[in-house]
Amino acid sequence: MCKISVIVPTYNVERYLRECMNSIIHQSLTDIEVVCVNDGSTDRSGDILREYAARDRRIRIIDQKNAGYGRAVNVGIQEARGEYVAIVEPDDYIENQMFEKLYAAASRHSLDFVKADCAFFRGDAEKRIFERVMICPRLSWYGRILHPCKMPWLLDAEMMNVTGIYRRKFLLDKRIVLRETPGALYQDTGMWFQIFINAENCMFIPRKFYNIRRDNPGSSMMQTEKFSAICEEYADNYARLQQDRELCVRFAPYLFKRKVCIYMFILSKVDAAGQIEMTRRFSEELRVAIEKQEYRPHMFTQSIQRFLRDVCEWTGKQPLPVYKKSTHWWGRLMECLYEHGSVYTVGRILVKIRFKREFV
Repeated sequence: MCKISVIVPTYNVERYLRECMNSIIHQSLTDIEVVCVNDGSTDRSGDILREYAARDRRIRIIDQKNAGYGRAVNVGIQEARGEYVAIVEPDDYIENQMFEKLYAAASRHSLDFVKADCAFFRGDAEKRIFERVMICPRLSWYGRILHPCKMPWLLDAEMMNVTGIYRRKFLLDKRIVLRETPGALYQDTGMWFQIFINAENCMFIPRKFYNIRRDNPGSSMMQTEKFSAICEEYADNYARLQQDRELCVRFAPYLFKRKVCIYMFILSKVDAAGQIEMTRRFSEELRVAIEKQEYRPHMFTQSIQRFLRDVCEWTGKQPLPVYKKSTHWWGRLMECLYEHGSVYTVGRILVKIRFKREFV
């Protein structure tokens, strides 16, 4: 058994694949395997994978007919042989010490999962622009053993599964899988939620190891016409909660908070017709959440509370509700202090003014 199985779900990414594979095979932790699931690529992605497999015996290729991201990751997990599992998307790349550092923490404390910070980037070579992403909204969450299944507020952490490693036995024992809806996107949302409601322990590392591309036209983030897939993922998450009343009481308000953030993101990206459709759905689901006492106003800033009140009262006859952040810098500062605390807020200010590159 190797220490980490790295799953690379691959579909038509010949432009980016070499950089991704190079970042994996040159990891400082060498006791890994790389499970590349070629999801029916029609470009040269399959040839590139075979080229790497011929040079590195740690690489295995699984070819399948195009079945989507969810199926590709699920197949990779089933085929994995490592103690821990990681997912690296083929248009991204990782830093040299990512798996060494994450595995050291995971094995030392026998954790179900370990996650670290990441960065969004655009452009190529020396022209790249990076934006550091702290996955935890509070600095006090970093570097400690936490218990997600008993701490629902940890759902406020960024949901990207790719920034971490996960104990394979934990995934298999809890039957954690991605939805395999053909043609759908955002199927990793369900995996994120299943991990958090089932994990006994975890740790967040305050270092940036994973780099997420934000300018791939084939990325799910760029396909606004399929944003409805996010809504279906959240509906599936709620269906899971309904099977366990104790879990539902504990996690539903925090899952609703995440859904509000995602729905607001969708509204900022879709066209006018999409905004009307999305607001109608948002309004209906908000009223249901209020009725079930899953909407907790104190969990939101004042500006978001005002926006949600307008969404709830929207009937389709008046203008669409618009989320308005404070127009003054001190208003935004106070909201950040309210939501994240003073240490985090000061740190973010230092990052924004480029006085401090990142938290270490």
